[in-house]
Amino acid sequence: MKSELDYSILQKTVNALASCEAEDFFTDISPHLRDHFLIPLLRGKSVSIGDLDFSQFDGSDIDGLQDGAEQLADMLQRIQRIAEQAVSVPCTAKALVPFL
Repeated sequence: MKSELDYSILQKTVNALASCEAEDFFTDISPHLRDHFLIPLLRGKSVSIGDLDFSQFDGSDIDGLQDGAEQLADMLQRIQRIAEQAVSVPCTAKALVPFL
């Protein structure tokens, strides 16, 4: 039985994520918290809590940050599931290798 996977679903999901800027994703929090904490953290930079100006954000901004992070985690989990499905389905090229 020959099975094929439509990789276009994975490609569309990856393209959607690639076109999503983190700055646009977290719009409900303080710009200071977003620009001086979240964005550097997402880019792999070291962030010092002591460098934050706590007068620039409040508890609702922290809640918004948590909500946005949960949404981002859900999106990444969906992408991971799609990628795992793509890898688990044998492709025609893999099936032909023993015969070459």
